[in-house]
Amino acid sequence: RISMFSSFTNLNIGSDNRNFLYELNLLSFSIPVRKRFSVSFSLSPLTRSNLKIISEDFFLIPGNETLDPLAYKNTYKISGGVSNFCVGISWGITDKFSIGSRLKNLFGNHFINETATFYNINFLDTTSINYALFDSADVDKTVNYSGFSMSFDTFLELKKFELGFVADISGPVRLNSVNVTNGVLASEISYASDLFSFNN
Repeated sequence: RISMFSSFTNLNIGSDNRNFLYELNLLSFSIPVRKRFSVSFSLSPLTRSNLKIISEDFFLIPGNETLDPLAYKNTYKISGGVSNFCVGISWGITDKFSIGSRLKNLFGNHFINETATFYNINFLDTTSINYALFDSADVDKTVNYSGFSMSFDTFLELKKFELGFVADISGPVRLNSVNVTNGVLASEISYASDLFSFNN
């Protein structure tokens, strides 16, 4: 038996803008091995991300004796997701008593790009400020997720009621992060690097 659950989204904004989104929520296969014994496989996405966040306001870096003050803005791009792959077995010992077990593997990646764009600050008069592009730096971060869990369940049908029992054993979710610097700031502003969250 093959099962699939999915969703469709069609968003119209005005006459020229149309966004179509297709999402696969669950894909599963169930294979009977014997009369009362079967094996199943399933894949289900748990999270999805496709974001771009731009700070609206400028942030200020104070100057020193050799460098004028600078302003900067941050931009964040996040994509990727986490999915769950499951292998299960079920065994009907009798017509009214069955047992089963499932092994789940959590896996996926998030890709994060963090960019800081720096500007010189020029005061035109007492009320007006001009921002001139000075430099930029960006960092690509990949976060890898991995983990396992196992569950056991039993089902018993009696004359007047039914009994079920489920036990879950969850292992730790491991995170592995890798940072790659794509841009390098001018050396004269390195003193302020501890002000940027993406360099920490």
